[in-house]
Amino acid sequence: MDYSQFYGQHVSDPFLCNIIRRNNGKRIASIYSLYENLTVSVFLQNATVQRTISMGNNMLAAYGTPLEFDGVELTALWSYKEFFPPKADLRQLKVGYRAKNLLRVAKHFQENDLSEKKLREMSTEILEKELLKIYGIGKQTVFYTMLGQFHRTRYLKHIPLWERKILSRYIFNEELCEEQEMVRWFQSQYGDWCGFALSMIIEEVFYQHHQKSITWLKEIMREP
Repeated sequence: MDYSQFYGQHVSDPFLCNIIRRNNGKRIASIYSLYENLTVSVFLQNATVQRTISMGNNMLAAYGTPLEFDGVELTALWSYKEFFPPKADLRQLKVGYRAKNLLRVAKHFQENDLSEKKLREMSTEILEKELLKIYGIGKQTVFYTMLGQFHRTRYLKHIPLWERKILSRYIFNEELCEEQEMVRWFQSQYGDWCGFALSMIIEEVFYQHHQKSITWLKEIMREP
């Protein structure tokens, strides 16, 4: 993808100028296949970071593929083609209700031809419908997948609550903005790059927080 338009147009934007100065040319990349990406999304649903890590480690220990690279031991995610565990076994790994979602996602891939090449050739509207057919995958996961997996930088219909709280404070100095008002603002402000711009601004907020603690962000993230 050619990102020159984004960086050229927004180099002076008050909410993007700092991250553009530090990371000019930053691009979207995904280290996961679509199945892997959606599986990780299931772990992230209604869970703290620590809980997500715990569930992921339990699942990888039980079903992952051990690998070694450059003297480092790693574990790859299981293949959906060989993933048929009893639901009771998954529940013992403390994934809770996600056991059903994990099995349904794998089953969808087992029963359908989800070639990523074919999906990438679809219009955004049709791709959205295909993703929403997958059990347990909702509008929040679709947004992250559209951007991170398929590089649809303009796709923005939903902003997760925790991100909306952060953006409300950071951009508008308000407690919580109405969702569709914020969506329209991003679309108007950043056009074809509105989804990408949102992710960049969130990253900028956390960079600033890392440099100097932001009190209101600590409250939103429930940090001690």
